[in-house]
Amino acid sequence: MLAEGHRVDRLDRERVWRIWRRHDALKPRYSVLRSTGADEIRLSVPSWSNFRLLPSVEPLWLPEGDVVSDEQWQAALPSILADLATARRVLKVAYARRVVEPLVKAGALTDSSLADALKASKRPLKPTGALFDETDFGDYERVHRHFSRMYMDGPVGFLDLGDKADGVDELELDALLSQAVATFVHVGSSGQATLVPFPDIVPMLDKYGSRPEAVDDGQLETPSVQFIQQQLDVLERAGLPNHRSSVAELEALGPVFECHGCGVAAPAASDGVKSSSLCWSEMLRHACTVHRDFYAASGEHLPSAVPEIRLSTSTYPPDSPVPPPASSTTAVADVATA
Repeated sequence: MLAEGHRVDRLDRERVWRIWRRHDALKPRYSVLRSTGADEIRLSVPSWSNFRLLPSVEPLWLPEGDVVSDEQWQAALPSILADLATARRVLKVAYARRVVEPLVKAGALTDSSLADALKASKRPLKPTGALFDETDFGDYERVHRHFSRMYMDGPVGFLDLGDKADGVDELELDALLSQAVATFVHVGSSGQATLVPFPDIVPMLDKYGSRPEAVDDGQLETPSVQFIQQQLDVLERAGLPNHRSSVAELEALGPVFECHGCGVAAPAASDGVKSSSLCWSEMLRHACTVHRDFYAASGEHLPSAVPEIRLSTSTYPPDSPVPPPASSTTAVADVATA
């Protein structure tokens, strides 16, 4: 009985190895696809964890068989390219969906109907990974319950290829995502945070499986309404439009930005010198890192500690007294404890 169990387990392992041999043989082909085309297309190609689960790609490695030949790959390529185009659209919609509501609330987007048009369907329409779900990995899956994460180079990335928000025109999506304030807060392993726009954010998500759900997981967060409003105010004072191209112009202004009301020591500029004035990229990095609890949508803050990104060459009205928190006794006690 024990010998039979070992034999079954060995056969399962050999079978899984054959499947994974086909799986890994597709990686170089994927790399070629991802390295060609225009910059935006290269950036927005779904990660490997999503690519391998596309309907046109799964049959090339699941459930079993020989490693895909050049002829088989060429025959499948038109369908693969069509699936990739759909997947790019799905990811674009997913990330637009993440920023549209704070943009509307901050006044960066006046047409709130776009937020309604981008709402997701209540149930999956065309989920990927159908063959993976159906494949019986035998006792090997029972032995290694974390099989998919241990042997598939990270989380399994499932996309809904039917979630394309067909009522939203591509130009509308581009107009939304090309705003200077349509960015995500990315927190690195060192704790330093940067702002990342779409589609630059897609390849950064490879380690998370390129799943839109990875946003707001503590490493990628949507910006707060206050953060968007402060950036809009700076753009207006600088006489610049709310467009991605304005970011370079703000950077070209030099160290003319200040973190007003900052409760920490003056941030250091790129040359290491302590200064109250920073370049735009330094200002945003400081804001997202030091004041992440305020500038990330999921953050919480006390009304008495509100930082503000300001353009030092502009004139601001005198500061008005900040009212105490609603439950001042509790808030003071909490601060004292902290």
